Amino acid sequence: MAGIKVITFTVGGRQFALPTKNVKEILRTDRYLKPLFYNQSGVLKGVMELEGQMVSVLNTPFILGIQANGSEPIILVCREKGLDRAVGLVVSTVDGIRTVDPSLIKEPQNLKGDFWAGVFEGPEG
Repeated sequence: MAGIKVITFTVGGRQFALPTKNVKEILRTDRYLKPLFYNQSGVLKGVMELEGQMVSVLNTPFILGIQANGSEPIILVCREKGLDRAVGLVVSTVDGIRTVDPSLIKEPQNLKGDFWAGVFEGPEG
């Protein structure tokens, strides 16, 4: 069975991954991010323009209930499933690309939010 190529990244010291086909761009700066002053929930970090399109940028550490580290945030711009638009995710680091055996992907446990397709643990845990 063919593996799934994923981009691995960290949020507040925890490692996550997204299929490479879902990642449109990696921005190693947030200087184009415009904060939202009316955002009381904390879910949105702000908005930015990318290729003439407004992109909502989510406050990923807040959504996950994880304390963010102090490094400059990186924004992963991802395609929304079935739609011709994108959403940004604030992450701490982008670690690289790897191939994951689909049989290692399990049902998510103890993760805040209902948007997780699954979790996997690699050889390093």
